[in-house]
Amino acid sequence: MKSLLKFLFLPVLCLFFITKLPAQDKYDYAVVRLQPPNMGRPALYVSISGHDFQRTDIAKEEFKDNYDCTPLLNYIAKMNADGWQVTGSDFEGVVAVYFLERKKQ
Repeated sequence: MKSLLKFLFLPVLCLFFITKLPAQDKYDYAVVRLQPPNMGRPALYVSISGHDFQRTDIAKEEFKDNYDCTPLLNYIAKMNADGWQVTGSDFEGVVAVYFLERKKQ
């Protein structure tokens, strides 16, 4: 009886591992950081998959005050439309940081 169970169970177990291992998804990761106007020139810093941060300057007129994150949220919404998903956020004082991921294409 035990050998019959082993005989039936072992192929099912092998089939499970063979089909599940290649199905693991690969992801790209991104960090988006907002430097507000009270810290010098306001800018967005974006790093995708560990590459150096790319700086995008933002006009001070786009901010209502030093704590306004509207330019950052607009950029995050644009990335979300491109398939990125927010996985976390953090604030370093007045600097907002968002972490995103998407499946590799």
